Amino acid sequence: MARTYLRGTWRAETQDGRPIPYAQASVWDAAEGGQQVTDLRTLDGALIPGGLLECDAWGYISLPGWIDPADVPHLFLIGSPDGSIPGVGRVHLAPADTPARVTSLETQHAGLAGRVVGLENSRGAPGGIATLDMTGRVPAAQLPPGGPGGGGMTGVRDVVAYDADPTGATDATAAIQAALSDAGAAGGGVVWVPGGLYSIRSGPLRIYRGTHLWLAPDAVIRRDAPGTMLLNGDADQNYGGYSGHGDLLIEGGTWNANGTVVGQHNMVISIGHARRVTIRDTVILDVPGYHAIEANSTETLQVERVTCAGFVDSVGDRGFSEAIQLDGAFRQSVFGGFGPYDATPCRDVVITGCTVTTSGTPGSGPWGRGIGSHSASPDQQHSDIRVIGNHIEATREYAVGAYTWRDAIISANTIRQCGAGIWVRSLDSSKAADRTRPDGSSITGSQRLSGIVITNNIVNDTATIAGAPSTSVGAIIVEGETTGLVTEVVVGDNVVDGSGTVGLRISNVTTYSIARNVLNAIGSTAISQLSTRAGVIADNSISSPTGSGISVDSRQLAAGTATDVTVHRNVIRGAGSNGIHLFAGSDLLIADNTVNGATGYGMQVSTGTEHSTIADNRVRGTGSAGINITNTCHYMKLFGNVARQTSGGVVVPTTDADNLSTNNSTTADNQTIAA
Repeated sequence: MARTYLRGTWRAETQDGRPIPYAQASVWDAAEGGQQVTDLRTLDGALIPGGLLECDAWGYISLPGWIDPADVPHLFLIGSPDGSIPGVGRVHLAPADTPARVTSLETQHAGLAGRVVGLENSRGAPGGIATLDMTGRVPAAQLPPGGPGGGGMTGVRDVVAYDADPTGATDATAAIQAALSDAGAAGGGVVWVPGGLYSIRSGPLRIYRGTHLWLAPDAVIRRDAPGTMLLNGDADQNYGGYSGHGDLLIEGGTWNANGTVVGQHNMVISIGHARRVTIRDTVILDVPGYHAIEANSTETLQVERVTCAGFVDSVGDRGFSEAIQLDGAFRQSVFGGFGPYDATPCRDVVITGCTVTTSGTPGSGPWGRGIGSHSASPDQQHSDIRVIGNHIEATREYAVGAYTWRDAIISANTIRQCGAGIWVRSLDSSKAADRTRPDGSSITGSQRLSGIVITNNIVNDTATIAGAPSTSVGAIIVEGETTGLVTEVVVGDNVVDGSGTVGLRISNVTTYSIARNVLNAIGSTAISQLSTRAGVIADNSISSPTGSGISVDSRQLAAGTATDVTVHRNVIRGAGSNGIHLFAGSDLLIADNTVNGATGYGMQVSTGTEHSTIADNRVRGTGSAGINITNTCHYMKLFGNVARQTSGGVVVPTTDADNLSTNNSTTADNQTIAA
């Protein structure tokens, strides 16, 4: 078989890199000595006289290519008719019709004697240049010891060299495990999974400290029998805290959990009691029942650019399963891989660039939740969590469920057509298991949660969650309890477009800011608050909620508790109920808001609200009074408000001398109000 060579990047040049114009290049069958190959032909088949290749003025071969009819295994080129230039070596050529070879570096620097010698000396050395065989592969003889029987780059274990079947026809579990175990025994290393299909029938695979498990882009590991696919360590180990098998990097390829075929509840990658773990650039398909990734009792975790596509709930009892779950070593029922169950939570976690979606596989469906947690233990909150820049769609429940997370940032995520959007929750005192420590002792009530930032998210078309309390469902929810307030909360610069329930709801929250959010087409109240205090709701834009625009409900606060909430500079258009509604509470400031087109009142203040100020607001086009203060309210101060095109203007009880209403415009458009 004749072999074709192209002009490439080789040129005749001096040792200092200057071209040799019009040199004659000769072709040889060895790097040194050997025989000159003279039977060379042009691409159209004409004989090249003497086999000498003419160079142009820049030292490059003039012909676009040439043919070796004899198919000599390896050819070497030098810019000399007799095959020898002092200090310059011959250059190994790469045929154009053979798979890619490592030759570009050689050809590019062929004229520099020192570099050529360096390249020659590096052949077969770790990280060096190899002479490839006829198929473009590195011959085993040129590889240093590393795999079974020799061959393989130092520190890299190729699972095929361990006899893993890349066709999927036989069980590859033992072979892949042997590579992982060897890496673990060596104190770490790279386990390489080349392209192919690898069947796991006797898992789980177990990965050990310091291992880099690297799948080629076209490598697929498929679960063909019940069981978790990958676990960090052994069932009988007893590493507490974060002292288990860590320093792990898992990346590339596809993990196919095959849940439509093997339906028993299992997960794909399960990590516990570890420190410094990265999982990135991989695809996880069709998980049955549990999770694509579970990080349990893990510190310094990064999950980057992982796609979790497809979930199978064959029994119908796992509608809450997260694709990516953070959990703690709280009890065996939440992490069955190994103990100890010392209540270690997760901390210092980054989940970014990930996608949670459906797979389209017949028989699979949407995930229960995208990213989150659903179990807890007293005094052990997950902390320093960053969920940033992910895309989550079509989950049955929450896209992000931050249960007992503190010091958490949830930002720049896109969420589409999920049962609910972002949910933050302090410990749920109604769940006895979550109130119980591993030693069996228990607490009463909930526990305080602090440091929550929810910003720059886009949440489109959330719906409802079957069986969930309406107070816990919406596009963005922050939910505490009277015994477990959520504190230091920022919800800002989010966009919510379409929600079957509330747009943004907070309850039992203190010391907070809700600012610059845009909410449109909300199926209930746009911004709803229950039992909140010490907060600011400012500069939000609200359009077309079926309920009220903003509500501040303080009816469940303890008697005498100051609400201390400011509602400032919000714009509310087309509310299906009231523009702003205040229930009970004290020390409220409602100032400089605009309400246009509410079906009910522009602003309604009721249920014993007191010691509050409503000032400089603008209300227009309401079905009822522009501003209505019921006769249960006391010590109210109203001034500088404008209500026009309304039914009733500003209504303040005249029988209660505690209330003061001055300089409010209620009769004519463009009326000038005296100072």
